[in-house]
Amino acid sequence: MRNSRIKAFITGIVIVLLQIVAVNIAVGQTGNDVLDLKDPITGKWGYASKVQNRKSSLRGLKKIAVSTLGKTGSSVMTKSDAREIDWTVPPQYDAVASNFSEDLACVEIGGLVGFIDIRNRFIIEPQYEPMKDMEGFKFGLAVVKIGSKYGYIDKEGHVVIEPVYEYAENFTKDISL
Repeated sequence: MRNSRIKAFITGIVIVLLQIVAVNIAVGQTGNDVLDLKDPITGKWGYASKVQNRKSSLRGLKKIAVSTLGKTGSSVMTKSDAREIDWTVPPQYDAVASNFSEDLACVEIGGLVGFIDIRNRFIIEPQYEPMKDMEGFKFGLAVVKIGSKYGYIDKEGHVVIEPVYEYAENFTKDISL
């Protein structure tokens, strides 16, 4: 009786762990498993899985090849190839950061900048001005542009360093430019 309870308990844990792994694989696990890519058909940006599905003719392409093809709009990538891309975050944005940092990505949509997670949910709604360098978070802070000035927000979207600067960059170690 005791052995069957232990066996049932362990089986339950294994099932739960397998479900967690399956969900993580389905969403691309982390922002490190995706790359920014411009859809040559729509001209919009999204994030594509670095590992394309087995049926895709794009399977096995290196990050640099997919990035270059997408960003330059090279004729090497046909429209039928583009339709086969395994998108983690569908191409719907006007601009995106080159990667996810601290589990969030900076995206521009409708002329405003916000931050999404790997499941394409806005964690910080679009409300900031577009910026040339959309870098995302470093050390829990991200540069944002409010009006014509730059400041810093935390991961909840609270301004922690007022936007009084003509230009700002992400922190490196303990300093910012």
